Amino acid sequence: DKEYLSASFYMSRDRYAQSDNNQNIVLFFNQSSWSNTAASLKWYKTMDNGWNMKAVYSLSRLENEKASVYENVSTFDTYQEMNVHHAKGVLSKNWGKWNVNYGAETSIYSSNSVLRDRDTSFAFIPQTTSTEIAAFGEVSYAWQNWRAIVGTRVNGYISENKNYIVPDVRGLLSKSWGSNSAYLAIDRTSQFVFQLYETFMPIASDFWITANDKLGPQISNMISIGYDGSYKQLNYGVGAYAKRYEGAVDYADGAVLYSDSDYSQYLEPVDRQSVGVELNASYVSKRISLDANYTISKTTLQGETINRGERYPAFYDRPHLLNAGFTYKSGKKFSFIARQYLSSGRNMTVTHLVPFSSLTSSRNAVRLPLYHRLDVSFNWDYQNKKHPNRSSRLSVSVYNAYNNLNTYFIGISYENESPYGEYDSVTLFPIIPSISYGVKF
Repeated sequence: DKEYLSASFYMSRDRYAQSDNNQNIVLFFNQSSWSNTAASLKWYKTMDNGWNMKAVYSLSRLENEKASVYENVSTFDTYQEMNVHHAKGVLSKNWGKWNVNYGAETSIYSSNSVLRDRDTSFAFIPQTTSTEIAAFGEVSYAWQNWRAIVGTRVNGYISENKNYIVPDVRGLLSKSWGSNSAYLAIDRTSQFVFQLYETFMPIASDFWITANDKLGPQISNMISIGYDGSYKQLNYGVGAYAKRYEGAVDYADGAVLYSDSDYSQYLEPVDRQSVGVELNASYVSKRISLDANYTISKTTLQGETINRGERYPAFYDRPHLLNAGFTYKSGKKFSFIARQYLSSGRNMTVTHLVPFSSLTSSRNAVRLPLYHRLDVSFNWDYQNKKHPNRSSRLSVSVYNAYNNLNTYFIGISYENESPYGEYDSVTLFPIIPSISYGVKF
């Protein structure tokens, strides 16, 4: 009753290769692979003096490789890996209306990004190892229908050439009345590991990088407000946020991504801003449950020389996101779940092919088609009557049930015999059925 231990392990590997019989569509990278490996160990303990303790250790490894292969010969290949060791310890305790928790954590990052062609091999993003150490604390106080939370975190970052100390802070004030509540929150968060997105090719490329002597941490400052309420079996909420970043960068126009020179010379400081509104609603009855979450948002950047100094959408800007679900339960054994996903396509910078020259669109001015799919699953549960702690579940699921072919890549098509080609979409992941069986004991 006072101690809990959990362990987990996960590994996956995905590969993509353009088939030989589909050479009408040419991809700059026609073979790709991604792999993820993660393991964690967690320990929770409640002590006799009222303190609660949590300790966590995790290890993760991400790998990504892209290659241009023609006639079984690799002419161009990029490889990146990111390894993270993470450890965290937290102590917390309640004193009536007060709640206190504090702790420390550390993360060790190592990354490697290599380009290989027929003749050379070099690191287009230098191999790095860095360490993040942080101490944090949070205090919350509840009085009648009011609740206040104040927290801080001091981050220390150690890299090969430069160290940083950056404080974070957050605060929240909320009030509830009946089944309704409202909140106002501020949040300042620093980030030492982030991604760069290169979108000048038909296949967008993203690379993990860490802060160093030429690239400082990225700091986000956010304010948000929200309201949650309910009426009988209906729950609903609305929230809004505005966020602005310090230390954000993006590739300058004309940047040479795959180069053995210092990649930071191709980066330019940008003003990055995000605003959004989030809506959610849910309905729960004995047999039927409905829920929906919708976000409308906008993330833009502006650099002194990028895109002629004009503000432009971020690569990952997706103005519309919708996630809706339906669940039906028949007694204790059978359940049916359906979920609909919808999101705006990501942005790209596209070069228009014209005779004897090329014209490049404004930065991230081309948006891919709307992404949408429906997933369904049928579940059968069995409870062992003699042993209440033993149960099992059989699930039959269908991914992308109506087989919508969402755009995954953009390639150059020569199907219409155009001498300069036309951009066309490449799709992955059609309808995919699966079956799983799990037991608890």
